[in-house]
Amino acid sequence: MSTTPAGLRMLDEVRAATGTGWTVAVAGPAEVITDPNEAARHRRTSTSRTYGPHGATVRVRPRTVSGFRSARGREG
Repeated sequence: MSTTPAGLRMLDEVRAATGTGWTVAVAGPAEVITDPNEAARHRRTSTSRTYGPHGATVRVRPRTVSGFRSARGREG
């Protein structure tokens, strides 16, 4: 595995019907997964919303995690 200094993974969900959602950011060292079996397992179980072919599967080992929940504002 090759390690890069830092990686960032952001996860988001917004529920249009309720105007609520959340965002989470995870940062830490990133590693390219070079083992074909491990990479295939991650691709099978990933819930990524990124479509199309990818050149590499990357693992981020969290050092910091931050996030927030959003809600529809009040008019008035």
